[in-house]
Amino acid sequence: MNIRYSKGVFMIREEDRGKVVPYLRKRGATVVLWIPSRKEKKLLELQVT
Repeated sequence: MNIRYSKGVFMIREEDRGKVVPYLRKRGATVVLWIPSRKEKKLLELQVT
């Protein structure tokens, strides 16, 4: 299976970053990391820990 995303956005758990980012980069993706602040998490209605 081959899936291509152009300018797509993936939101992943921070604890999975170590596996997902290398996987994407290995396949030629440009990866930009954004780690939301507590305020941004609240605005996105994400669980704040």
